[in-house]
Amino acid sequence: MQLIHGLYLGGAENVVANIARQADRNRFDMQICCLKEKGVLGEQLESEGVRVLLPEKASGLLGKLRALKQLIVSEQPDLIHSHGTAALLNIGPACMTGVRVPLIHTYHFGNYPHISKPYLWSERIFSRLARRCVAVSESQKAAVIEHLYVQENKVDVVLNGVPENPYRGDSGSRAKARSEFGYSDDEIVIGCIAVLSRQKGVNYLLESARELLERDIRLRFLIVGGGHLEQELRDQCSAYGLDKKIQFTGWRSDALRLLGALDIFILPSLWEGLPMVLLEAMATELPIVVTDVADNRYIIDDGVSGLIIPPENSSAISEAILRLAGDMSAARAMGQAAYTTYQARYSDSVMVEQYQSLYEADSIR
Repeated sequence: MQLIHGLYLGGAENVVANIARQADRNRFDMQICCLKEKGVLGEQLESEGVRVLLPEKASGLLGKLRALKQLIVSEQPDLIHSHGTAALLNIGPACMTGVRVPLIHTYHFGNYPHISKPYLWSERIFSRLARRCVAVSESQKAAVIEHLYVQENKVDVVLNGVPENPYRGDSGSRAKARSEFGYSDDEIVIGCIAVLSRQKGVNYLLESARELLERDIRLRFLIVGGGHLEQELRDQCSAYGLDKKIQFTGWRSDALRLLGALDIFILPSLWEGLPMVLLEAMATELPIVVTDVADNRYIIDDGVSGLIIPPENSSAISEAILRLAGDMSAARAMGQAAYTTYQARYSDSVMVEQYQSLYEADSIR
């Protein structure tokens, strides 16, 4: 049983979905428990035949704990795999009060120790209950050991992985997606797909766009995603007078299709774990600009498969985008190099097999 807060559109959610879709049915009977609600991705998985469960609705912490424990007793899983802080903070008390199912936990938060103190202390306590803990990058493993006090020999690293983008190289899909937003063939579309939160640094991209649009009239910007900062970022765009050059889509379930409409992908994050959308951009064969946070420098070979820039630096964003837009032939070569790296290290099949091996390890039983 995989356990997660909810199946919306995000990195951890896509990890859960990919495991559920690709798990070997001859070895595993996979189900997902969403603690709050199924979300759009959960509904999609159900339509594909994956069992997505919800505990009975309950009020109060004790009521919710009781409902989760009742679901676990009813389903009798052989193993629980929790994802993210919220899931750990729910399954931890269940394990302390009678649930005796082996637990694996994957950390998806990428900015330890910068998390609320109650959450930090709770993760420290409940991480001790897991048979194995999983980090999604080497830098995250180091942070978990340092700040959550987890023993090094208890932490495995399983790099995030994503499926092939079926829209890569599909000229018909690309033309249709670009026409949806009014982009001509000679315009260069820079895109960012992200939850619109402080972490993703989209405000720095908007600051850069104001300068970039004065220096290269071919440029257009597409911001895909929603979040609590969406209206603030839209207002920032309007204040700059860029409403016709920068488009916000809100939440979209067809983000992979929209990646195919882009010419350059940028992720100006302030911190990360191992960003799934970066891997999806690599799987789409796009030239990429990312900030030098977490393991991005080890994922992208600077100047070969993309460009690495410092975080919180709109001028660096501008220079990187102008460099790529000024030589699109070289930019496309970077995209091809990124795709080669994706195939070798970051495919979903590689990730899923690593998790399956972990599920069957003697140390879990």
